[in-house]
Amino acid sequence: MPRPQLSPRSWFLLVTGALWAVAYAGCATRAAVDLEKAVAGHLPFRTTYDRMGEVASLDGGWGRPLLGARIDGVDVVFSARNPGIVRQDEGPAVSGARWQHTLPPAYCHRTPCASLEGLWDVDGDGRAELVLISPTADRRLWLVCALDADTGAVVAEFTLTGGPERRQDGVWDGVYSVVGLTQVPAPGGPRRGLIVAASTGFDWAPRGVMAVDALSGEVLWTHWAGAKPGIRAVRAIDLDGDGVTDCAYLGVAVQNLPGPVGGLRDDECTVVAVGADGSRRWVNKLGGLEGGSLDAVRGPMGSLVLAAAGGTLGRDARLVILDGATGSVRAEAHLPGSPLGIVTMADDEGVDIFLGLDRVGLHRYRFDGQLALAAVAAHPGRLRPYAAGALLTGRGEQLLVGNVNGEIFVLDRDLRPLAHLATPPAATAAGGMMLRPRLDREPLLVVLGNELAPGFALEILPNPPTI
Repeated sequence: MPRPQLSPRSWFLLVTGALWAVAYAGCATRAAVDLEKAVAGHLPFRTTYDRMGEVASLDGGWGRPLLGARIDGVDVVFSARNPGIVRQDEGPAVSGARWQHTLPPAYCHRTPCASLEGLWDVDGDGRAELVLISPTADRRLWLVCALDADTGAVVAEFTLTGGPERRQDGVWDGVYSVVGLTQVPAPGGPRRGLIVAASTGFDWAPRGVMAVDALSGEVLWTHWAGAKPGIRAVRAIDLDGDGVTDCAYLGVAVQNLPGPVGGLRDDECTVVAVGADGSRRWVNKLGGLEGGSLDAVRGPMGSLVLAAAGGTLGRDARLVILDGATGSVRAEAHLPGSPLGIVTMADDEGVDIFLGLDRVGLHRYRFDGQLALAAVAAHPGRLRPYAAGALLTGRGEQLLVGNVNGEIFVLDRDLRPLAHLATPPAATAAGGMMLRPRLDREPLLVVLGNELAPGFALEILPNPPTI
């Protein structure tokens, strides 16, 4: 009986998988951290409750209710409450609320009343405005508002209309999100345009991205496709180094459209890159995968789009690093679990990639032209990275991680714990976390509440060993 023959692709996958298994085993042997055991010992930082109550609560996990920034030397936090937006300052000469902007009643039906999308200079005066978006209860209208960050005055205000209702249940089930500001080519010269992502499920459309005039809301272009953007998987980035902001997104496999839209189906994970003029720059289809996370960075190796995606129960999960200009694969790695989130940190030589993997733990990969697994932290829960950078003074780079079972970790670059807190499970399951900057002090760690548990803030303090 003849022996079965492997195709060249099968041999390639077999050998590649074996090599990654060896690399993973080597890294795990040298650098693996058991988080459950590591947090049982003394940690260099401790956390104390700064305040309880409704720090910021979320309705179903929607929106970004807090946004921190440093403006004119003052640490500022904008918060979306109900019925409006509040700016709070903290500094040596000022403290407390500086202004409040109340939204029209039609947009004050939920907490938070709006999602604070970012700070961008929408009118070209050299100062960034606070851009927010808020839907009516039926999601038929979405208010986009740009507020003067210093005074709270309205600089621009307009509405976007939701898509058609296929289910006829009285609510459009899509979400709009503002992801960045770009310069859209136009006959009379470039126009400032906000890049808006549209993510729709059962009601089908629209799905993709569009650009609207940053002051009037006039639609400058649309780029609709079958692939549904993950609302947290859209990034505004200069893809080709021409100094103009483009965007890239990961479209997840919803599998409910009767056919392709814009030449793209919705039955597999797809990375789509769109230029500032609305043209499709490139597409990379991650065959057979269903969902995942995306990030994008620009550094010494140009622009990189990083997608971590997996199939059902983590089947065929992998990390793919794509060239921002061409969409070609720069590097790829098999993942031992479904990706739950991705956070990146770029430096002068490359980029660190932090991945949360379902019931596996955390992995840090390093890409500097070659992709290598650099650190592993084992944990049986569902860990999701939220932020990375110089979070704590004098400790280098750190990673903020949450577990849906109610744990919070601050880890160093090698994924060793610096601080740990166990919280009520509902607190980190839906709301998420953010760091609130404070002048000359460690930031507050804000855990966003939801309908099941109130939010709270934590102060992170040094924890010297006791003698």
